[in-house]
Amino acid sequence: MNTEARLREYLAAKGALLDVTGRPSPEVAPRPLRHRMWILAVAAVAALIIVGLPLVLLFSRSPTPPAVDEPPIVDEQPLPKEAVELDWSTGLISDGLFGNVIEVPDGWLFIPQIPDSPAWASSDGASWEEVGALFPADASVFGVVWNEHGYLAYEGYEGEFGPTGSLRHWRSDDGTTWVEADVGMFREPLPAESGEFITYLRVGEFAASRDRMAFAGFLAPEIDLDAVARSLGIEPADGDIWGETIGEGPGGELSGELSLQRNGEEVWRATFEQLGFDQDFIAGLHGQAPTDIHTWASSDGGHTWARGEALSAGGSFRSLAATDDGFALTTWSTQADGRPGGAMRWVSSDGLHWREAGGDPELYKLEATADRFLGAALETPDELWTSSTGDSWVLAGEDMDGFPGHEAASFWGGRAGFVLLKESNDEAGALSWTVLFSPDGYTWAEVGISSELSPPDYSGVEFAGVNIGDHSVAIIERDLDGNLIVHIGVIGD
Repeated sequence: MNTEARLREYLAAKGALLDVTGRPSPEVAPRPLRHRMWILAVAAVAALIIVGLPLVLLFSRSPTPPAVDEPPIVDEQPLPKEAVELDWSTGLISDGLFGNVIEVPDGWLFIPQIPDSPAWASSDGASWEEVGALFPADASVFGVVWNEHGYLAYEGYEGEFGPTGSLRHWRSDDGTTWVEADVGMFREPLPAESGEFITYLRVGEFAASRDRMAFAGFLAPEIDLDAVARSLGIEPADGDIWGETIGEGPGGELSGELSLQRNGEEVWRATFEQLGFDQDFIAGLHGQAPTDIHTWASSDGGHTWARGEALSAGGSFRSLAATDDGFALTTWSTQADGRPGGAMRWVSSDGLHWREAGGDPELYKLEATADRFLGAALETPDELWTSSTGDSWVLAGEDMDGFPGHEAASFWGGRAGFVLLKESNDEAGALSWTVLFSPDGYTWAEVGISSELSPPDYSGVEFAGVNIGDHSVAIIERDLDGNLIVHIGVIGD
């Protein structure tokens, strides 16, 4: 009986006992044919000689090795590409606050992250028009990925172990009309079915290659406390106090209790053991990331998904990125005492079958263009490394054209290239930034967003985000009134 069924059975039995605060008690084988057996024996030996001897000679001359993974390709420093010219346009979005700019067939679309907010569209990057809500009023769209099969948008926020959100996501063929997708893709690895009492959060990232979408991460369980109260005949109310305690038993096993107080009195209590929660579920409630990373992939724009390999990472998910030809992800490993033990890398051509890519560098963050990965090192996060395969990496050193040096920097990737933000403080302590663009991670050039492209009457702006498409870059700033200043840079021929 799974966790959901146990919880349902327990609560059904206890639903009427709201004033009780104590814990519940605990045929014969045929004879062988002997006639003319010597004739059959001679025939068998002859057949073995006639057929077997040529096969032995054949395989001794040309052995067929067992199928093995292809060896990693040693990456070499690429020839730097020429600096790319960007043709910039600047526009204003009222009350945008947070969101993403994506390329669509007729221009660009701003998708808000704030629930119940309108989207905005532009055909030239300068004039933006409100186009109404594209998602349900309670949806908070954290990110969007796309490829030749369509677009996928998903909910979330930046959590302790990576982007975290509900299982909800949406599909679109053109980026403007969206349909909520079936979350059944996530059901298989759950220790208990999501349902009336148990829900799950998705922790991890989506990424898209040229023809595939992939997700890597894990699912964190939560108890729907309101649903538990209703099953006990209690309508949830302001002032209800839920108690949840989790600790370790004598043998190191996790244990805990769940309780409900109303008007200063405890009306219900049960141990996790009585509710049927297993150790993995309790560990998830305790905020511990699982040691296996689950993967899924879709080859039709998110209409259908296939379950990929589970990666025994010995730690937690960290980052996922994709070139047009494949995927790379990084995970944290964990030492026996719980301290971080380093980062591990994995590569895949289809998002389903993964191979560990060992050796240096240990990377904690990955971004990608159509043909190259860019990563930041775990020990020295101000060093950037680049790779075309995700297997072997080349240090993007200070000798490359326009590299900003080892100062505080953040970077983003998309099919068109990389954007790097170099932050600095002047003598008065005011924060400023320099934005650089690179098509390959080697050749960098300043784009002068803060000083040249912001109109002079926009004062007090702050950096708000970066989105990179197939043919353009969007740099987003926010002014003191909550308006978004969107700079669209179209890559020249």
